[in-house]
Amino acid sequence: MAVLPCLQALTARRGAMTLARDYGAAGDAAPEPKGNAMKHTIMPRRAALFGALGLAGAQGAAAQPAGRWPDRPIRFIVAFPAGSGTDVTTRNFTDALSAELGQPVVVDNRGGANGFIASEAVARARPDGYTFLSTANTTHGSNPALFHRLPYDPVADFAPVALIGVGVLLVVVNNDLPVRSMRELADYARANPGKLNFASGSASSRVAGEMFKAMAGVDMVNVTYRSNPLGITDVIGGVAQVMFVDATTSMPQAREGRVRAIGVTSRQRVSMMPDVPTVEEQGFPGYEMLSWNAMYAPA
Repeated sequence: MAVLPCLQALTARRGAMTLARDYGAAGDAAPEPKGNAMKHTIMPRRAALFGALGLAGAQGAAAQPAGRWPDRPIRFIVAFPAGSGTDVTTRNFTDALSAELGQPVVVDNRGGANGFIASEAVARARPDGYTFLSTANTTHGSNPALFHRLPYDPVADFAPVALIGVGVLLVVVNNDLPVRSMRELADYARANPGKLNFASGSASSRVAGEMFKAMAGVDMVNVTYRSNPLGITDVIGGVAQVMFVDATTSMPQAREGRVRAIGVTSRQRVSMMPDVPTVEEQGFPGYEMLSWNAMYAPA
């Protein structure tokens, strides 16, 4: 399957809509931002996927005997476990996609190993328009920077299908930790070197934490988890004290008071949590870490 023209796919069936950068439920319009909170304009995820899958299916079916695509279930292999931000984002559109295409859309979670398992499975799959990878920047952005060898080539082994959404990470802390800002976090970590654990459930989560450590000049211990939901559970329980984690996973916990959000990793505040300042505006110029979700087919 050749590399798919993503921009054509994004404009295939629906017009543009405005989504908050921390992307809420698929198809929901974002609230107007307050103060210096920002909006991020992308195409609706359903539009992207309906159009892009049509292109993917057409190109994948080109090598198959004549017939109508799809004529059997389509499988999305998700690079992260159930309950993760990527899983939630994927399941937001699968029912509508199934109805549109007239075939079941199966969600196959293959989490673990920073997305290696799912990525390798799709890289080795037949490029026939029936197997897709639903993933985040961890597998195709962070992993190549963190690991010398990967069991897949993030460029050669995949055909990009659609950008699903762009989001941010929140910096959250255990409620008992006596810090309410990134500056206070840096001061506390500096006064207690090696005594703060920061959880990470993905390569992107870890990169965000390591970036802060380097910029603040502090010593925090990384504790890795199989998924971000498992990591934030331990932040709630106090096993780890800090986490840089996608908004899909962390925002509900922060809103319900289970953790305290002290920073957002974009350059501007986000409309859905306008009172949470950016890491950059709290004294760390140049700090930025965004996340994205996308769909790929085997090349």
